[in-house]
Amino acid sequence: MRTVGKIPNFIVYFLLLGSGFILMPAFPGPEVSQDGPASVPAEQRSLSTIKSLPYLQGYKPAPKKTGVVRYDEKAAYQGLNFYVSASVPGAFLVDMKGDPVHRWMIRPRDIDLPEESHCRRAYIYPNGDLLGIFEGDGDLSGPLVKLNKESQVLWIYRGKWNYDLFVAGNGRIYVLTHRERAEYPGQKLAAPVLEDFITVLGPDGKEIKSAALLRKIPSNCPLIHKEIRN
Repeated sequence: MRTVGKIPNFIVYFLLLGSGFILMPAFPGPEVSQDGPASVPAEQRSLSTIKSLPYLQGYKPAPKKTGVVRYDEKAAYQGLNFYVSASVPGAFLVDMKGDPVHRWMIRPRDIDLPEESHCRRAYIYPNGDLLGIFEGDGDLSGPLVKLNKESQVLWIYRGKWNYDLFVAGNGRIYVLTHRERAEYPGQKLAAPVLEDFITVLGPDGKEIKSAALLRKIPSNCPLIHKEIRN
């Protein structure tokens, strides 16, 4: 359960640490005081406020290196690499040296998305079809789109998709979604919240059912009630 709100756009990069990674925001521009002159843009003042958070003090500017910057053939598992980028509305398959093998790409305007949209999460089918969550314009959700190998749109399901998806062996698609709520039974909310759901679609992109995650957790769980109140 999360409070609804928007933050300015920012640039992120990944710092590989051992077996995991850390998402490191890198904000442009100098520090600006929240109490600075009125001529300072509101977005820049907001960035300064966000940068003051303790856990953001360890960020570093993204390196200028591009492509595969290190490749140890003996240590790396050989194969193809699949990834999406926050800068383009598509997904890519490359070899171990970073050379392109295949790509899937949409034109955002064709599915009523802003030009700066991107693919947040994607899944490749054995036949080369692609299932992707696309978003843009600062919104944390967007349509779920299925493309064929030639990037032609097979179907679109519009909803508040949220971060991740899973395709089961029977072809059903499980996606995290959310819906805004201004009130919640038995709780006094200080602001609207986003309630998370697991939504199930058939292989054709039609919704089968949707279940609220919070309602599946025992009502006596103190952590849940504290999070709603906050």
